[in-house]
Amino acid sequence: MPHITTTSKNLTDTPKKFCKIILTDDAPSWHRLVETTDSSMEYRMGAGKASDATERSYRTLVRSIVQAAKSHQLESIALEVSVKGSKKLEARG
Repeated sequence: MPHITTTSKNLTDTPKKFCKIILTDDAPSWHRLVETTDSSMEYRMGAGKASDATERSYRTLVRSIVQAAKSHQLESIALEVSVKGSKKLEARG
């Protein structure tokens, strides 16, 4: 069973042992695992446009993140989550 911890730290302050999940405006099928210049890992994945996000697409995105972490055997991931920019999700508050 995964262990989930929340923090108020900024994603840029995350220790190197964490693979940072970077969400982009690209199509949800787009993804890349990259090693950065400081030797930390980033998994960049398309989430589509925030303005188009719905509850269903948000749940699908979370499932995709979990599947990607499992398939790449990532033990620790860091993710900054916000519904800002999606009127449909912001309205749900």
